[in-house]
Amino acid sequence: MTKRKSRTGLILMLLGGAMLLGAAGYLAANLYEENQAAAARIRLHLSGADATPTPTLPGDATADPSLPQPTPSPEPGATPLPGALPTDQPLYVQNPGLTMPEQVIDGQAYIGVMTIPKL
Repeated sequence: MTKRKSRTGLILMLLGGAMLLGAAGYLAANLYEENQAAAARIRLHLSGADATPTPTLPGDATADPSLPQPTPSPEPGATPLPGALPTDQPLYVQNPGLTMPEQVIDGQAYIGVMTIPKL
């Protein structure tokens, strides 16, 4: 019985050691990746290149024609034309000026209230 306990203990100790080694390796890999990202950021900064692309306006001479051009958004408060077909876009995308309906409960304004009549 003593042999069985010592054998189980040895196996558990080896598994624990393997897990500790795995955690140390994972930590080392993350630190290495962090250092590589920092070095790339410094190289980019020193090269003078801009990390963020400059947005282009529709019709701009520098706009890439292969990329889809943005469509102008409707004016706030604009309503769709009568008889216009509904699109698959949500209303807040179709009409950015649309305000969410609010309900005030105990002095707090909520935009979504669910009522359960059985309760």
